[in-house]
Amino acid sequence: MICLIDSKYKFLLRDLLHYSSIVFVFLGLFLFPESSPFFAIFMYVSLTIYVWISFKSIQEFKKKLKAGRWKKPNSTLQWLQYFLVLFTVLLFVDLVDQVIVHLFSFEGVSIVHFGLVLLISWMFFRAFNQPDLFKENTSIFKKTKDHGWQVRSTDKVQHAEILSLKERIENHIFENKWYLLPNLSMEEVAKKLDTTPQLLSATINTHYSLNFSSFINSLRIEHAKEMLKNFTKSEKSISEIMYDSGFVSKSSFNTIFKNETGVTPSQYRALEQ
Repeated sequence: MICLIDSKYKFLLRDLLHYSSIVFVFLGLFLFPESSPFFAIFMYVSLTIYVWISFKSIQEFKKKLKAGRWKKPNSTLQWLQYFLVLFTVLLFVDLVDQVIVHLFSFEGVSIVHFGLVLLISWMFFRAFNQPDLFKENTSIFKKTKDHGWQVRSTDKVQHAEILSLKERIENHIFENKWYLLPNLSMEEVAKKLDTTPQLLSATINTHYSLNFSSFINSLRIEHAKEMLKNFTKSEKSISEIMYDSGFVSKSSFNTIFKNETGVTPSQYRALEQ
């Protein structure tokens, strides 16, 4: 599944461990045929766990897409979801078939066999009709150094647009200080810059290595730092500086400020004045 999501993923030796359960079942059935019920249960449990992990991973990738405000069609994730749903149905039918004495069998051939043939045929059909799903560099995700996942945002077609948008960001967001507006949304900024939220997200991610929220908050913190340096406690309270910097929540302001500087706003003011 990861190989389909990240086309540059390299198969590692440790990935062979995922095949250990299959080897265990086949060796067990060969060496201890009288214990076949145990190995059958083990196989169904293993497959169920892997299906659950796969569904969970897809949901995680979807959340990352949503967090980045990407709206491009994600055929890879849809394709994987459909495949997993069909595989889960076949797994359930096969389990019932084994328990209820070949209820779904005809002339000695299980309906699961027909299902597997249809599933494989459907995979080939999708491959022929959407070959881009299996091409290099079609993945919308890539692995980061800390083994997390990140949306790819360096599409060559968008390269010129990204460079142009970067200039508009510097001209408007920086110079006009849009980041001081409370509750500023990506959609609002994209509309003002006459672009799309996904392209805005890609530009910020490409040139500043931040998502939209982190980018805006970093600018707000820089503004707050300057105010903490230039205004004494009697001239401006921390709450006033917080609101002037675009924040609406004191707890959020304190948390983000400490994450950025390592100290609280009060400590920072004491150190700088």
